[in-house]
Amino acid sequence: MQIINGVLVQGISEMREQEMSRRNALMGEDEADVDPRTLFTSSLAGHILQEFHNNRDARRSSGVEEEMFDSLRAYNGEYSPEDMAKIRATGGSDIFINLTGVKARAAASWIRDILLPAKEKAWAVSPTPMVELPAEMRATIQKALDDQFQDYLEFLPEDEYKAQQQQQQQQIPSQNGNQQGAVNMQQEEFAPQQGPQPGAEANPHLPAQKQAAEKGARAAKTIKEFNQARRDIEDMLLTEINKIALHEMKKQELQIEDQLAEGNWAKALSDFIDDFVVFPTAFIKGPIIAKDDTLTYQGGQPVPSQKFIYKNKRVSPFDIYPSANATGINDGTNLIEHCRFTRRELSDLRGLPGYNTEALEKVLEEYTGTASWLDSGIEGDKASGEKRGNEHLANKDIVHGLHFHGSISTKILKEWGIEDPEVLMADDSEEMEIEAIIAGDYAIKAQRNKDPLRRRPYYKASFQSRPGSFWGISLPLRMNDIQRMCNAAARALSNNMGLASGPQIELYVDRLADNGDITNIQPFKIWQLTSDPTGGGGRAIQFTQPTSNAQELLAVYKEFELRADDATGIPRYSYGNERVGGAAQTASGLSMLLESASKAIKDCVRNIDKDVIVPRVEYQFYWNVVSDPKNDYTGDPKVIGRGSSALTLKGSEQMRRNEFLQITANQIDQQIMGLDGRAEILRTIAEDLNLDENVIPSRLEIKAQQAEAAKAAAQRQAEAMELEKAKISTGLQATKEQITGQERMHQQTQQFKMAELQSKQEAKQLDAQVAIARMEAGREAKVHDTTARLEQTQYQEQGKDQRHNTEIALKLKEGSGI
Repeated sequence: MQIINGVLVQGISEMREQEMSRRNALMGEDEADVDPRTLFTSSLAGHILQEFHNNRDARRSSGVEEEMFDSLRAYNGEYSPEDMAKIRATGGSDIFINLTGVKARAAASWIRDILLPAKEKAWAVSPTPMVELPAEMRATIQKALDDQFQDYLEFLPEDEYKAQQQQQQQQIPSQNGNQQGAVNMQQEEFAPQQGPQPGAEANPHLPAQKQAAEKGARAAKTIKEFNQARRDIEDMLLTEINKIALHEMKKQELQIEDQLAEGNWAKALSDFIDDFVVFPTAFIKGPIIAKDDTLTYQGGQPVPSQKFIYKNKRVSPFDIYPSANATGINDGTNLIEHCRFTRRELSDLRGLPGYNTEALEKVLEEYTGTASWLDSGIEGDKASGEKRGNEHLANKDIVHGLHFHGSISTKILKEWGIEDPEVLMADDSEEMEIEAIIAGDYAIKAQRNKDPLRRRPYYKASFQSRPGSFWGISLPLRMNDIQRMCNAAARALSNNMGLASGPQIELYVDRLADNGDITNIQPFKIWQLTSDPTGGGGRAIQFTQPTSNAQELLAVYKEFELRADDATGIPRYSYGNERVGGAAQTASGLSMLLESASKAIKDCVRNIDKDVIVPRVEYQFYWNVVSDPKNDYTGDPKVIGRGSSALTLKGSEQMRRNEFLQITANQIDQQIMGLDGRAEILRTIAEDLNLDENVIPSRLEIKAQQAEAAKAAAQRQAEAMELEKAKISTGLQATKEQITGQERMHQQTQQFKMAELQSKQEAKQLDAQVAIARMEAGREAKVHDTTARLEQTQYQEQGKDQRHNTEIALKLKEGSGI
């Protein structure tokens, strides 16, 4: 017992002794020396306790427990009790330069950046290269392949050639459920021909098959084209198969991601990383099926409820006890975890499958604070190292238990009362992989391990693996010698600095004239001394300044501090130390140095990928397939741990994507890729940018936009066609009216021409008549004129004769001239 803060507390060993005394008192004097293992209520609990003691002794004798405590002390900046005793024996400074803690925290931060990036996950689920699909889906795809090929054959004009090809296909055996490859045609029967052969059809001596082949060759041009078409169709359908499998895997991946998020995977992995950089081996446990308090909203009001979730938690390396022959989680005889339950946790287990409610009730009723079997020997040191107070306070109100995973005889299971039909039907000598839990002194759970691969729900990884061992090598152990040298140099430097900080004084005390305080040394102090009794005039006080070795010791410390970078693979510039030179002073040089330094971290992260993340996700995938009756997917998954490749691929992929985006920014490539292909590239780049909202539309949104655009285009085209029809109709009507008008004009023109012609004819007739009339008139006028002239002439002759006669008469009358 010990008193802490005025309170009397007990350790687990003392509590265990009191519990044993109580049991001995109940059993009587004769049974006081009974083995504690026989006090269990079942042989199952006794067997598990025996295995726990064996595993505990094996772990303790291996030295790994001391390595764990040394690593934890180095991380905390503490000396081991043995080292501290030696330091105090020699006196001087006990300073501890916690270089190990700095390296461990830097490594943990670096690994978290890789495995817990914002809005991303360090794993992915994808189908295997040879996709396995259900038989119904394979049959559907096979039918689609045949239909596509038949559609191609319909383009061939020769019926005989098509019939021959179909017959040839029926003779080809299928491979892996699908018809693979091209149609294997015999060249001597189906020799490709370049165009028609003269006289081939007219030659009656050629076989009918040869003629059909030649006709087919003329239709398909060459067998090469025929086979290439077959391969193209198969490639297209295989691509669709991969897309179907990838789509199914994406749904499974989303479900697993949701389950891991509900089960506190991120927190468990973060805690695991802290253990990973401190202890020889770190552990995660999951899935742990448990009830979780949650709120559901009914009618807009929060209603408390419970749901089953798949929890994940970090398991302390101090609590894992593998069998001595184990090198991994799933090999070895068994694996035992030292569990700690609260009474609430045990109460919530009642009624769950595999748990014994009666045993749980007894544990809750009889448990007095510790288990009679608990003797791990490390509880005090563990509580102190983890800064959880003392052994008593760290285990207050805790029910200790053991979680057992391993092989056990079916006889013991039957005696315990297991109700599994497979166990009951098995022979008593048969060994079976089980899961069992002891709480207090009772076995509260026992059930067969139903995993088909007998996997145990634990995962481990080490900063550095140790060949042939279950345990690895921790980061503090890798730099243990360097840490000790740095501490030694720091202690010597501290001691030397203290020694050389002031003078050493030699004083003859018998020559002091007064009884002043010789330890009180101050400026302007007056020393009262007596004369030298020897008469030699020697000095009573001598001041000697010790030599300072600070520079040499500091150089030693810096040298070993640099060696810590090589030992751990965590250089100072990786966590922002500005005291670096050379290439690290430039951005490109620092990038190259980080790339070189990341090799050690990548190797560590690769251990986490392959030993923790990948098997955990695979376990959850198969658990979903087995436990969910609605999950009818039967494909084969391939879990990819992307953490180890993140350091090298992420930046390179982003750069290549940007380059690809720029290269394809032309009309020809965009026509080939289409909107879907371009959007897929942009969507991937947007995801790398960790945008709060995805600004790139989804495929369905793009399809909807395309459909809307096509609908609008069709509507515009319809409107344009209607307008064109209207224009055409209007044009036709106008043309018709124009033609009708032209016909009318033509008729009118004809009529006018006829009228004009008739008018002309009439005019001509009138002109002719006028001319005739004129001719008649002229003739008549001429005759009249002639007659008139004749008459005039006659009148003139008559007048002339009359005048002559008159003249003669006159002359006669006058009598002259006669």
